[in-house]
Amino acid sequence: MRVVIKNCDEFYNTFKYVETLASEVKVMCDGEKVWLQVHNPSCTAIAEVKFPADYFEEYECENAITVGIHTKTFLSILKNTYKKKNVTLKMQASDAVDYMLVTVTQEDEVNGNLECAYQMKLVDIVSDVMNIPPQDVHSQYKLTVNTLKKWKEFLFANCPITFTPKDSGLVITCEDDMKHKLKLNDELNPSKWNEEMVDDAQRRKWKDISIGEANSNLIFALLSFGKDVRIQFFLEEAPVECYVKLNQGVLIRVFIAPKIRDEDSPPPSPVADPVPVRAQKRKTMDEQNDVEQLTQQKKAMTAH
Repeated sequence: MRVVIKNCDEFYNTFKYVETLASEVKVMCDGEKVWLQVHNPSCTAIAEVKFPADYFEEYECENAITVGIHTKTFLSILKNTYKKKNVTLKMQASDAVDYMLVTVTQEDEVNGNLECAYQMKLVDIVSDVMNIPPQDVHSQYKLTVNTLKKWKEFLFANCPITFTPKDSGLVITCEDDMKHKLKLNDELNPSKWNEEMVDDAQRRKWKDISIGEANSNLIFALLSFGKDVRIQFFLEEAPVECYVKLNQGVLIRVFIAPKIRDEDSPPPSPVADPVPVRAQKRKTMDEQNDVEQLTQQKKAMTAH
Protein backbone atom coordinates (compact mmCIF):
# COMPACT_ATOMS: atom_id res chain seq x y z
CA MET A 1 0.00 0.00 0.00
CA ARG A 2 1.28 3.42 -0.96
CA VAL A 3 -0.74 6.64 -0.87
CA VAL A 4 0.08 10.32 -1.34
CA ILE A 5 -1.98 13.28 -0.05
CA LYS A 6 -1.49 16.92 -0.95
CA ASN A 7 -4.32 18.57 1.01
CA CYS A 8 -4.03 17.02 4.47
CA ASP A 9 -6.41 19.20 6.51
CA GLU A 10 -9.48 16.96 6.25
CA PHE A 11 -7.33 13.88 6.76
CA TYR A 12 -6.03 15.36 10.01
CA ASN A 13 -9.51 16.44 11.15
CA THR A 14 -10.85 12.95 10.47
CA PHE A 15 -8.34 11.24 12.74
CA LYS A 16 -8.79 14.00 15.31
CA TYR A 17 -12.47 13.05 15.37
CA VAL A 18 -11.67 9.33 15.50
CA GLU A 19 -9.51 9.94 18.56
CA THR A 20 -12.61 11.02 20.50
CA LEU A 21 -13.87 7.44 20.23
CA ALA A 22 -10.77 5.27 20.57
CA SER A 23 -7.03 5.47 21.15
CA GLU A 24 -6.37 2.75 18.56
CA VAL A 25 -7.95 2.22 15.19
CA LYS A 26 -7.80 -0.46 12.53
CA VAL A 27 -7.37 1.02 9.04
CA MET A 28 -8.19 -1.15 6.03
CA CYS A 29 -7.06 -0.67 2.45
CA ASP A 30 -8.21 -2.38 -0.74
CA GLY A 31 -8.19 -1.61 -4.43
CA GLU A 32 -10.92 1.03 -4.18
CA LYS A 33 -10.59 2.81 -0.86
CA VAL A 34 -9.03 3.32 2.54
CA TRP A 35 -11.60 2.94 5.28
CA LEU A 36 -11.94 2.42 8.99
CA GLN A 37 -14.53 1.57 11.58
CA VAL A 38 -14.10 2.44 15.23
CA HIS A 39 -16.33 2.37 18.32
CA ASN A 40 -16.11 3.88 21.77
CA PRO A 41 -15.24 1.71 24.84
CA SER A 42 -18.90 1.27 25.79
CA CYS A 43 -19.82 0.21 22.22
CA THR A 44 -22.68 2.73 22.21
CA ALA A 45 -21.29 4.74 19.28
CA ILE A 46 -19.52 3.72 16.12
CA ALA A 47 -17.88 5.80 13.39
CA GLU A 48 -17.17 4.71 9.84
CA VAL A 49 -14.92 6.68 7.48
CA LYS A 50 -14.28 6.00 3.81
CA PHE A 51 -11.58 7.64 1.67
CA PRO A 52 -12.11 6.64 -1.99
CA ALA A 53 -9.05 6.15 -4.17
CA ASP A 54 -9.82 9.42 -5.99
CA TYR A 55 -9.26 11.35 -2.77
CA PHE A 56 -5.52 10.66 -2.91
CA GLU A 57 -2.98 12.29 -5.18
CA GLU A 58 -1.51 8.84 -5.78
CA TYR A 59 -3.02 5.52 -4.76
CA GLU A 60 -1.57 2.00 -4.94
CA CYS A 61 -3.05 -1.00 -3.15
CA GLU A 62 -2.77 -4.22 -5.11
CA ASN A 63 -3.49 -6.51 -2.15
CA ALA A 64 -5.87 -5.80 0.71
CA ILE A 65 -4.03 -4.84 3.88
CA THR A 66 -5.02 -3.90 7.43
CA VAL A 67 -2.89 -1.81 9.77
CA GLY A 68 -3.40 -0.94 13.43
CA ILE A 69 -2.64 2.68 14.28
CA HIS A 70 -2.18 4.42 17.62
CA THR A 71 -4.21 7.57 16.99
CA LYS A 72 -2.31 9.91 19.32
CA THR A 73 1.03 8.99 17.73
CA PHE A 74 -0.40 9.31 14.23
CA LEU A 75 -1.87 12.74 15.03
CA SER A 76 1.48 13.97 16.34
CA ILE A 77 2.80 13.31 12.82
CA LEU A 78 -0.21 14.67 10.96
CA LYS A 79 -0.16 17.95 12.87
CA ASN A 80 2.95 18.87 10.85
CA THR A 81 0.78 18.85 7.72
CA TYR A 82 -2.27 20.66 9.11
CA LYS A 83 -3.04 24.10 7.63
CA LYS A 84 0.31 24.26 5.87
CA LYS A 85 0.99 24.97 2.22
CA ASN A 86 3.16 22.95 -0.13
CA VAL A 87 3.07 19.88 2.12
CA THR A 88 2.97 16.30 0.86
CA LEU A 89 2.11 13.27 3.01
CA LYS A 90 3.21 9.80 1.90
CA MET A 91 2.29 6.56 3.65
CA GLN A 92 3.61 3.08 2.89
CA ALA A 93 2.82 -0.24 4.59
CA SER A 94 2.90 -3.95 3.81
CA ASP A 95 2.35 -7.29 5.51
CA ALA A 96 6.11 -7.90 5.46
CA VAL A 97 6.90 -5.33 8.19
CA ASP A 98 5.32 -4.26 11.48
CA TYR A 99 5.54 -0.53 10.88
CA MET A 100 4.23 2.16 8.56
CA LEU A 101 6.60 4.53 6.83
CA VAL A 102 5.19 8.07 6.91
CA THR A 103 7.03 10.83 5.05
CA VAL A 104 6.23 14.52 5.31
CA THR A 105 7.75 16.80 2.68
CA GLN A 106 7.50 20.59 2.82
CA GLU A 107 8.60 22.77 -0.07
CA ASP A 108 9.89 26.19 0.91
CA GLU A 109 11.60 28.40 -1.67
CA VAL A 110 13.04 30.69 1.00
CA ASN A 111 14.32 28.21 3.60
CA GLY A 112 14.72 25.20 1.37
CA ASN A 113 12.79 21.95 1.20
CA LEU A 114 12.37 19.69 4.21
CA GLU A 115 11.69 15.95 4.34
CA CYS A 116 10.98 14.03 7.54
CA ALA A 117 10.46 10.25 7.55
CA TYR A 118 8.72 8.50 10.45
CA GLN A 119 8.81 4.78 11.09
CA MET A 120 5.59 4.36 13.04
CA LYS A 121 5.18 1.08 14.90
CA LEU A 122 1.87 -0.66 14.20
CA VAL A 123 -0.37 -2.15 16.89
CA ASP A 124 -2.28 -5.43 16.87
CA ILE A 125 -6.02 -4.85 17.03
CA VAL A 126 -8.36 -7.83 17.26
CA SER A 127 -11.87 -6.72 16.36
CA ASP A 128 -14.54 -7.63 13.86
CA VAL A 129 -16.01 -5.24 11.36
CA MET A 130 -19.63 -4.59 12.20
CA ASN A 131 -22.18 -4.98 9.47
CA ILE A 132 -24.51 -1.97 9.50
CA PRO A 133 -27.73 -2.96 7.72
CA PRO A 134 -29.80 -0.34 5.88
CA GLN A 135 -32.84 0.98 7.71
CA ASP A 136 -36.05 2.67 6.61
CA VAL A 137 -35.60 6.38 7.30
CA HIS A 138 -38.37 8.10 9.22
CA SER A 139 -36.96 11.64 9.17
CA GLN A 140 -33.81 13.52 8.23
CA TYR A 141 -32.68 17.09 8.95
CA LYS A 142 -29.85 19.20 7.55
CA LEU A 143 -27.85 20.85 10.33
CA THR A 144 -25.77 23.76 9.12
CA VAL A 145 -22.68 24.91 10.98
CA ASN A 146 -24.71 27.83 12.36
CA THR A 147 -27.47 25.49 13.54
CA LEU A 148 -25.05 23.27 15.44
CA LYS A 149 -23.33 26.30 16.96
CA LYS A 150 -26.73 27.64 18.04
CA TRP A 151 -27.61 24.33 19.68
CA LYS A 152 -24.29 24.23 21.48
CA GLU A 153 -24.86 27.72 22.87
CA PHE A 154 -28.40 27.13 24.12
CA LEU A 155 -28.29 23.53 25.36
CA PHE A 156 -26.88 22.55 28.74
CA ALA A 157 -23.26 21.38 28.42
CA ASN A 158 -22.42 17.71 28.95
CA CYS A 159 -25.98 16.48 29.32
CA PRO A 160 -28.01 13.71 27.73
CA ILE A 161 -30.30 15.06 25.04
CA THR A 162 -33.61 13.83 23.69
CA PHE A 163 -34.82 14.33 20.10
CA THR A 164 -38.48 14.45 19.08
CA PRO A 165 -38.77 14.66 15.27
CA LYS A 166 -41.71 16.60 13.87
CA ASP A 167 -42.68 17.52 10.33
CA SER A 168 -42.47 21.17 11.40
CA GLY A 169 -39.09 20.96 13.11
CA LEU A 170 -36.99 19.19 15.68
CA VAL A 171 -37.63 19.40 19.42
CA ILE A 172 -34.69 18.85 21.77
CA THR A 173 -34.93 18.52 25.53
CA CYS A 174 -32.23 18.00 28.13
CA GLU A 175 -31.84 17.91 31.90
CA ASP A 176 -28.68 18.58 33.90
CA ASP A 177 -27.45 17.00 37.15
CA MET A 178 -29.37 19.57 39.18
CA LYS A 179 -32.62 18.56 37.45
CA HIS A 180 -32.86 21.85 35.57
CA LYS A 181 -34.79 21.22 32.36
CA LEU A 182 -34.57 22.84 28.93
CA LYS A 183 -36.64 22.53 25.76
CA LEU A 184 -35.42 23.80 22.40
CA ASN A 185 -37.79 23.90 19.43
CA ASP A 186 -35.93 24.45 16.15
CA GLU A 187 -38.21 24.97 13.15
CA LEU A 188 -36.19 22.97 10.64
CA ASN A 189 -37.86 21.66 7.51
CA PRO A 190 -37.02 17.95 7.29
CA SER A 191 -35.18 16.98 4.13
CA LYS A 192 -36.88 13.58 4.44
CA TRP A 193 -40.13 12.74 6.19
CA ASN A 194 -41.63 9.28 5.79
CA GLU A 195 -45.16 9.67 7.12
CA GLU A 196 -46.64 6.74 5.18
CA MET A 197 -50.15 7.93 5.90
CA VAL A 198 -51.67 6.13 8.87
CA ASP A 199 -49.23 3.22 8.92
CA ASP A 200 -46.32 5.34 10.16
CA ALA A 201 -47.84 5.85 13.59
CA GLN A 202 -48.24 2.09 13.87
CA ARG A 203 -44.79 1.16 12.55
CA ARG A 204 -42.84 3.68 14.57
CA LYS A 205 -42.15 2.11 17.96
CA TRP A 206 -40.96 5.26 19.66
CA LYS A 207 -42.00 8.81 20.41
CA ASP A 208 -38.57 10.29 21.04
CA ILE A 209 -34.92 9.20 21.04
CA SER A 210 -32.46 9.94 23.88
CA ILE A 211 -28.67 9.73 23.67
CA GLY A 212 -26.18 9.86 26.52
CA GLU A 213 -24.00 12.70 27.68
CA ALA A 214 -20.70 11.53 26.16
CA ASN A 215 -22.27 10.55 22.85
CA SER A 216 -24.10 13.86 22.44
CA ASN A 217 -20.68 15.51 22.26
CA LEU A 218 -19.91 13.41 19.17
CA ILE A 219 -22.49 15.43 17.25
CA PHE A 220 -20.98 18.78 18.17
CA ALA A 221 -17.46 17.49 17.45
CA LEU A 222 -18.48 17.31 13.77
CA LEU A 223 -18.30 21.12 13.75
CA SER A 224 -14.54 20.78 13.17
CA PHE A 225 -15.21 19.84 9.52
CA GLY A 226 -17.09 23.06 8.80
CA LYS A 227 -19.67 21.19 6.70
CA ASP A 228 -23.41 20.55 6.86
CA VAL A 229 -24.28 17.57 9.04
CA ARG A 230 -27.22 15.32 8.25
CA ILE A 231 -28.99 13.72 11.20
CA GLN A 232 -31.58 11.05 10.60
CA PHE A 233 -33.89 8.81 12.57
CA PHE A 234 -35.37 5.48 11.53
CA LEU A 235 -38.81 3.91 11.70
CA GLU A 236 -37.59 1.23 14.06
CA GLU A 237 -35.84 2.17 17.29
CA ALA A 238 -32.30 2.12 15.89
CA PRO A 239 -29.13 4.20 16.42
CA VAL A 240 -29.28 7.86 15.44
CA GLU A 241 -27.13 8.45 12.34
CA CYS A 242 -25.12 11.60 11.63
CA TYR A 243 -23.04 11.90 8.51
CA VAL A 244 -20.82 14.43 6.78
CA LYS A 245 -19.76 14.48 3.14
CA LEU A 246 -16.32 16.01 2.60
CA ASN A 247 -14.45 16.79 -0.61
CA GLN A 248 -13.51 14.11 -3.14
CA GLY A 249 -16.23 11.76 -1.91
CA VAL A 250 -14.99 11.28 1.66
CA LEU A 251 -17.86 10.11 3.88
CA ILE A 252 -17.97 10.09 7.67
CA ARG A 253 -20.88 8.27 9.31
CA VAL A 254 -21.54 8.15 13.05
CA PHE A 255 -24.13 5.88 14.67
CA ILE A 256 -25.19 6.59 18.25
CA ALA A 257 -27.25 4.03 20.15
CA PRO A 258 -30.28 5.37 22.03
CA LYS A 259 -30.28 5.20 25.79
CA ILE A 260 -32.05 2.20 27.28
CA ARG A 261 -35.45 3.32 28.40
CA ASP A 262 -36.58 2.78 31.97
CA GLU A 263 -39.62 0.62 32.36
CA ASP A 264 -42.68 2.78 32.45
CA SER A 265 -43.89 3.03 36.00
CA PRO A 266 -47.42 1.63 36.45
CA PRO A 267 -50.16 4.23 36.61
CA PRO A 268 -51.32 5.13 40.09
CA SER A 269 -54.20 3.11 41.45
CA PRO A 270 -57.50 4.88 41.04
CA VAL A 271 -58.81 6.47 44.17
CA ALA A 272 -61.64 4.36 45.53
CA ASP A 273 -64.98 6.01 45.96
CA PRO A 274 -65.54 6.80 49.63
CA VAL A 275 -67.87 4.43 51.42
CA PRO A 276 -71.02 6.30 52.41
CA VAL A 277 -71.31 6.87 56.13
CA ARG A 278 -74.59 5.62 57.47
CA ALA A 279 -76.29 7.38 60.35
CA GLN A 280 -76.37 5.15 63.40
CA LYS A 281 -79.81 3.97 64.34
CA ARG A 282 -80.81 5.07 67.84
CA LYS A 283 -81.42 2.03 70.04
CA THR A 284 -84.58 1.69 72.12
CA MET A 285 -84.34 1.39 75.93
CA ASP A 286 -85.08 -2.37 75.80
CA GLU A 287 -82.33 -2.90 73.16
CA GLN A 288 -79.91 -0.87 75.26
CA ASN A 289 -80.65 -3.01 78.36
CA ASP A 290 -80.12 -6.23 76.32
CA VAL A 291 -76.68 -4.98 75.15
CA GLU A 292 -75.62 -4.10 78.70
CA GLN A 293 -76.68 -7.53 80.03
CA LEU A 294 -74.77 -9.30 77.23
CA THR A 295 -71.63 -7.27 77.97
CA GLN A 296 -71.80 -8.15 81.69
CA GLN A 297 -72.19 -11.87 80.87
CA LYS A 298 -69.04 -11.79 78.62
CA LYS A 299 -67.03 -10.12 81.41
CA ALA A 300 -68.16 -12.70 83.93
CA MET A 301 -67.16 -15.57 81.61
CA THR A 302 -63.79 -13.99 81.02
CA ALA A 303 -63.20 -13.65 84.78
CA HIS A 304 -63.84 -17.38 85.28
